[in-house]
Amino acid sequence: AEVDKRWRALMRKVSENPNVVKCTSYQGLRENLQSFGDGLQKVLKCLKQYLESKKQAFPRFFFLSDDELLDIISNSRTPSAVQPHINKCWEGILCLKFGDFGT
Repeated sequence: AEVDKRWRALMRKVSENPNVVKCTSYQGLRENLQSFGDGLQKVLKCLKQYLESKKQAFPRFFFLSDDELLDIISNSRTPSAVQPHINKCWEGILCLKFGDFGT
C-alpha cells in the first residue's frame, strides 16, 4: 500500500508538470524509483509464495500459469468465470454445467 501511495503521489506531481527535463530532475527521484522496484519485488515474492501454497494444497493447479491461477482465485465466488481453466486442470473435461439440482 505504501509503494502504491508514493507512486501515485509521484505520478500526480509528474502530470502537473509534464516537462520531461523537469520531471527527471526531481530531488530523490532515482532513490524513489529504486525503492518502488524493491517494494514491488517483495510483493512479487510474497505473491509467488502464496500461489505456491495454493498449488501445494491442490496439485492440479500446477497445470496452470500463475496468471490463470490468480484468475481462478479472484473469481472463486463466480464458478462460471473459472470455466476457461477447467480443461487445463482435468484432461477430457471441457466445461462444467452449474445448476440447482436440489429442487
